[in-house]
Amino acid sequence: MAQHNALICGAVSYQFFAMAHGADVLEVFVQRGEDADALVEHIESVENYGSPSPWFDDHLGHLAIDVHDVTVTEHAPVRAILCNARTTATANILSWNKAYSIFPSATFIHGKSYLLKPTSIDSEYSDWEYASGMKLQDLLWDEEGINTQPIQRQRRIGDRFSWIIDFPTLGITCKPKVPDFVLEHCNFMLIETVDFSKPSRDDGDDGGSDDSDDDVSWPYGSTGLGWYELKCEPLIAQVLKYQYTHGSHYISPGCRPPKDIREEDDWGWRQVVMQRTSKLTLLELLKIDGSDRPENFRKIFKKYSDAVKRVHRSNHIKLPSIEKPKQWLYVDEDIPKWYRAWEKEYDKPENPTEL
Repeated sequence: MAQHNALICGAVSYQFFAMAHGADVLEVFVQRGEDADALVEHIESVENYGSPSPWFDDHLGHLAIDVHDVTVTEHAPVRAILCNARTTATANILSWNKAYSIFPSATFIHGKSYLLKPTSIDSEYSDWEYASGMKLQDLLWDEEGINTQPIQRQRRIGDRFSWIIDFPTLGITCKPKVPDFVLEHCNFMLIETVDFSKPSRDDGDDGGSDDSDDDVSWPYGSTGLGWYELKCEPLIAQVLKYQYTHGSHYISPGCRPPKDIREEDDWGWRQVVMQRTSKLTLLELLKIDGSDRPENFRKIFKKYSDAVKRVHRSNHIKLPSIEKPKQWLYVDEDIPKWYRAWEKEYDKPENPTEL
């Protein structure tokens, strides 16, 4: 886990916080590449769980290994876990040394699980997603924002709204590949969403009232139920050694966005990171000796210079990759300081709904 930056989610992580048991599958997420290869080899050869038969698509791969269920991700594992969570009760993560419950107040204090995905007539929710009398609900009722801890719009894994438990690590000698602050500064965004698209009907139906709905073909998400759409995108820079995530305010087609959504909710934190890392990338490029600079150095330099000037106007600036020299400087240790400074500037009073 520590050596390969793998994370655990699913029923096991939920039952850890609920002090329950019964899960028979350990869901492990690991990033594609050397980490995934080494972890699968360890599970097969050392833990003796048999030979996996891997398959991959553009975003996620899947390796079924007896009681282990290993998902190979394209980006940081935490992004895949958050983006695949169907309800707030399922958003729990176990790392090698800590356990994180992302929505502990709703889940373990108030016994409620809110939807993070649109529903359809074919949606099913497994027993553990509403175990021990857990109430399944689409969105907070109006009065719940007063009596319970609200579901905040801007979140990060390690913020004050998460329940974090340290595991005892005495005797563990291996050095973790990724520091804790990387996972804990992975951001995401929650947007209260309702799909008002009309259900499609068979030809010949005039749309009038009818006691029977047998002729209605419900498209994905058009049940009238709301959900908190969780947005989590990769945040990668040349002077960051590790991958992070940021939120996004993109609304799915056919859905009604909140009236108070702000551009700052999306690019505020990302803008801080990308503008600063682009500047630092320029300075690192200038530290390369002239004789060691690549042939397209001027083109690369101009791209990053443009990013510094244009980052506030574009959410997605495609930047070229760089072959880094040995003395290349990474600034990951500055991320917590940058975040604290940005958090103080983020204008909470202008974000009244506090999803």
